[in-house]
Amino acid sequence: MTSTETLSVRPFEIAIPQADLDDLQHRLEITRLPEPAPGDDWSYGTPVGYLRETVEHWRTAFDWRAQEKRMNAVPNFRTEIDGQTVHFVHVRSAVEDATPIVLTHTYPARSSTSSTWSARSPTRSPTAAAPRTPSTSSSRRSPASASAPRSPTATGPPPASPAPGTP
Repeated sequence: MTSTETLSVRPFEIAIPQADLDDLQHRLEITRLPEPAPGDDWSYGTPVGYLRETVEHWRTAFDWRAQEKRMNAVPNFRTEIDGQTVHFVHVRSAVEDATPIVLTHTYPARSSTSSTWSARSPTRSPTAAAPRTPSTSSSRRSPASASAPRSPTATGPPPASPAPGTP
């Protein structure tokens, strides 16, 4: 983009077509999983047991329309920067002289799990404490967390354990 060009910022609503959700539901119903590797842990990738629980959760319990409603409760926008479509949320603070913040995410994080949508987000409640986001820099479970139960609502590899002495 040159200095004479202007960004086109467009409002954006998350609205997945029902046909896409129906297709996903069908694919989840016919999912065939391999036999677990010896130990079925994170050292060889996603454990089959964890994947089975996640598929089952998405098939029977996950409410995509409720998720859409939650994500659309804040103003979403799209723009293009250097040829890449960028989705962002813009929420003004209730405090007039608040310092602006920018929350970004990348794989494996998702914007829907960031504090952007949190009721305690500083953008929604500037005097509330922001939630602590665990590190997701490692795709392997640390020994301290290897036996910790995982929620089937979580996605991707588990977060790395915080350093000793870290709150």
